[in-house]
Amino acid sequence: MSNELIVLILCVFASVKSQQRHLLVEEDLALQVQKLTERLIKLEDCVKQRGVAFTATLGDHRTNLTLHEILHYDHVMTNEGNSFSGVTGMFTAPYDGVYVFDVTIGVNGNGATDVSIVKNGVYLQRVYGHATTNWETATASVTVHLNAEDHVYVKNSNYNHGLIGHDLTTFSGFMVQPDCAL
Repeated sequence: MSNELIVLILCVFASVKSQQRHLLVEEDLALQVQKLTERLIKLEDCVKQRGVAFTATLGDHRTNLTLHEILHYDHVMTNEGNSFSGVTGMFTAPYDGVYVFDVTIGVNGNGATDVSIVKNGVYLQRVYGHATTNWETATASVTVHLNAEDHVYVKNSNYNHGLIGHDLTTFSGFMVQPDCAL
């Protein structure tokens, strides 16, 4: 084989290798653009998940609660995201994420009332209030991960001396952080 033929073969080989490297770089860039686009879509979805918060209160006193009765609230003060129903007393999670719930109960004098924060039928936290004179309040909070469509509510647990209204008995919740794995 002549030197000229060898040089020509080497040039063609180098050109083919260069084109292959160029194609690999283009494919890699296309893959990176696709991954960044997917992350951007997830981030946009995550930003849309803001604004979940509620506070509801009892305006009227409640007496004669039955065992395991779900509390219904007649005054919904805040309902960002429309995820709380005062009629049913239930919060329904619109998104997967971490949420915080607070319950305060007002208890009439010389009695005790015991309620629980419940997620899908599972007790999360109890609130026990006991008043020896006039009235007292008791509060509990819980932080919990919820999946979309999970239900959280407050129900009478055990003792039933009634609950004071006048917006002293409250149920509040808000989303701390949506699940946005990027």
